[in-house]
Amino acid sequence: MYALNDPALGLQADAVQTNFKLWIVQNFLLSPAQATVLTGIDDPLHVTSRNSVPFAFSTGSKLT
Repeated sequence: MYALNDPALGLQADAVQTNFKLWIVQNFLLSPAQATVLTGIDDPLHVTSRNSVPFAFSTGSKLT
């Protein structure tokens, strides 16, 4: 993700914010156990804070 230019990174951040679970499935190979955990995560996952996944993607920050 760090190699993406700003517009491409913005698109990824939007996709994460719009549907986190779908983005994960489309971008990672999940084991059956990981898919089960993902299914159990409440929607929406993101929060409106500096620790949100979309914020991290759009700024190049690390998730904490």
